[in-house]
Amino acid sequence: MNPLVELKERLVYSTVAGTQLLQEDFRLKRTMEMFAQLAQKNPVFAKIYTGLQQLLQGEKDQQGILLMNLLGLVDAVLYTQAGCGIEGDFTPIDNKENLGTVVQVRYSEIQPLLQALTTTGSGRMEVLTNTILYSPHVLADYRVIHALIEDLDDVYGEMASLIQQVVKCLGTGEQIALHDPNDYFIMKHYSLPHVDKSQLISLLKKDFDPQGRKLMANKLSLIGSIAKEEENPWYLSLLETAKKDVREQLIFCLGYSEENIPLLLELVNKERGKNKEAINNVLGKHTFPGMVDFWKEQIKKNPNAVCHLQYGQSDEISDMLAEHLKAQCFQLIHGREPAKESDLTNLTNGMYATVGKISSGMLDFYHWILDNIGSLTNKKYEKVFGKGGMAYVLRHVISETLVYSCPQEMVDFLDNLPQKDVNILAQSCFISDLLTKSASYVYDKWHKQETLTPKVVDTWLGDCVFYHYGIYYAKIYSRMSSGDVSGYYSNITRKLKEPLDLRWFDWMMERNASGLLSNLTPNGPLELLQTVGEYFHKRALTTPWKQKVSYHSVSETLECLRMMNRCGCTDFRGTVLAMCKQSPSISWWNLRPVLQRYYEFAGAESTFAEAQDILQFYNESYQGGKTVEELRNHLVDEGFLKV
Repeated sequence: MNPLVELKERLVYSTVAGTQLLQEDFRLKRTMEMFAQLAQKNPVFAKIYTGLQQLLQGEKDQQGILLMNLLGLVDAVLYTQAGCGIEGDFTPIDNKENLGTVVQVRYSEIQPLLQALTTTGSGRMEVLTNTILYSPHVLADYRVIHALIEDLDDVYGEMASLIQQVVKCLGTGEQIALHDPNDYFIMKHYSLPHVDKSQLISLLKKDFDPQGRKLMANKLSLIGSIAKEEENPWYLSLLETAKKDVREQLIFCLGYSEENIPLLLELVNKERGKNKEAINNVLGKHTFPGMVDFWKEQIKKNPNAVCHLQYGQSDEISDMLAEHLKAQCFQLIHGREPAKESDLTNLTNGMYATVGKISSGMLDFYHWILDNIGSLTNKKYEKVFGKGGMAYVLRHVISETLVYSCPQEMVDFLDNLPQKDVNILAQSCFISDLLTKSASYVYDKWHKQETLTPKVVDTWLGDCVFYHYGIYYAKIYSRMSSGDVSGYYSNITRKLKEPLDLRWFDWMMERNASGLLSNLTPNGPLELLQTVGEYFHKRALTTPWKQKVSYHSVSETLECLRMMNRCGCTDFRGTVLAMCKQSPSISWWNLRPVLQRYYEFAGAESTFAEAQDILQFYNESYQGGKTVEELRNHLVDEGFLKV
């Protein structure tokens, strides 16, 4: 290969020095002599030798072109004949940091995701979400895992949170929860590939700095979520040096092992601020000797410490909390001084901490509240308690307990209430029946409650029940699912014992409850779908919208078309025309999406006929400042009307 390398060097030199010096380059001529001998043994070398002859003997005005052609040929030969290597014995690649993965993923598949994880700017969240939804296998590639870990502290909070969920699910094998792409308010679960847990933890531990900030705290949080108490010796080794964010997260990790309770009880008197709060949150989940006395002391120092008991489900804690809250309520009723807002806030937080607690003492406390509810529903309390005062808080707490765990003790408590208390906790009783009683029983009991207006039941169906992929659920907004004592709410659900009785849908149509029908109509039977479809067709044709403005008519008509299509309707005629008659001043940009939806559902021929009727309406009754010619042009341009 040496003659080729030497020839390339001389040719490159000539491109710099200029072709006028070619005849004086004795090194190039010497190289040409070597190729004269090689040309007899190989046709490629013969071609190179011929090129050299043409270069040195050719016309001066052609030498530049000949030089570049020859250099290109030599370059091509060198690239095809070259090799690479290193001296020494062969040893297998250490794949520990690559998590032992053997996933073969093309770089083109992971490049958009790697770019999203290593850059900033908009659109990156969508790339990661689409990867989870449509190509989760690429997440097992070690290059992606390394990038995920390095981006655990992404500057965009939602992106960082999603990355943490992904890494956790890769290590634990759990499914990841994401909003349904077709319905943001519904959460769906998606499976991810599973990587070796121990190797993933080793990678998270690499270069770990206990005095670091957000990235290290996020790494520690993930190690705890994946390994739980298995890494307890390592947690303990960090205790002396861990600072700030890492120390707070370390306290949560220590809570995975009950062996650390004595240590945490010792630390609670030493730590301050967020670290102290973290210790109390951890201790609130555990049962330990002297637990009741400990919490009485903590609540005495800080009444809002009851928030830390929201996850403690022991009967001892439940009875102690009931006793404490009863004393607070008694003081509220009989105290001489007006209640401070902070006292009301502490009482509210304490009430929400009773979710899931069903000891006899707690149920007795609920009975006591009901007996004294009149004294606890003062209008001045509603700013903190919510509209309805303590009755609202109690209803929500009991309903949340039902959806959270549906304990039989709570069901029995509600079933045996006197009528005066049923009137106060009617919504909770309704949810209890949905979860534990037959569909026919629920309808017969609740659709004509003498003590309740139909509007109230209407509200309950909308607020507490939803239908998703063939299943009916009870739902409620809860603090329990978020693990946050700050008052942040998230949605929890529980499947109903039976689907809704079909008679509810006749009840909804009689009440013109179109919103409920849109959300709760099931996928069958066909007779019900036909009836609901006809209802929405009639609604689109005849209902005078309360607000005679175009955007309101558009949204209503679009929903009617969607439900008609979902129910299998084939006749859509007149729906868009009715909207135009209702809102004749509707702009083309509002009319256009309705016609597009109509075209999608009803087809071209029906759309042409509907468009012709609309055009005739504006031709016969000029309204809204819309010229017929202008409208015709729009309809033709968009393909809604034949030329």
